Amino acid sequence: MAPVTAVPSEPACRSISSARSVSLPRVFQERIDLKIAVYGCPSIQYVFGMPKVSFTPHLRQHLSCPDTSAPGSTVADVLAHVFETSPKLRSYLLDDQGAVRKHVTIFVNTQSLQDRQRLSDPVGESDEIFVFQALSGG
Repeated sequence: MAPVTAVPSEPACRSISSARSVSLPRVFQERIDLKIAVYGCPSIQYVFGMPKVSFTPHLRQHLSCPDTSAPGSTVADVLAHVFETSPKLRSYLLDDQGAVRKHVTIFVNTQSLQDRQRLSDPVGESDEIFVFQALSGG
């Protein structure tokens, strides 16, 4: 199957209906519907056949980081492609040595990132990388 792009975009998610009208495999359509249900209507830019990268609404509120797809075989490779379109995101997520900052948590599917220094955890084309900002306080 050739890569397909589904791009619902804010404002008012006017493109969601067109994304739903595209003939997508059921599993991908369910992911889009789930993201809409959970996040309320985020920008979604997925190219199927590549790892997906999702950011929490809090990060999207402060930085330009829509959910997207990017090529790569490791978390570092995938994020490097994401940083090309959102350069400010790099300094927010990674320190000067390229390690994940203490206030950031990254998951590959349901597993917490193992290599926080080099981000060498492998990813496959059907994997999803979730990037969270750790919140603290009381």
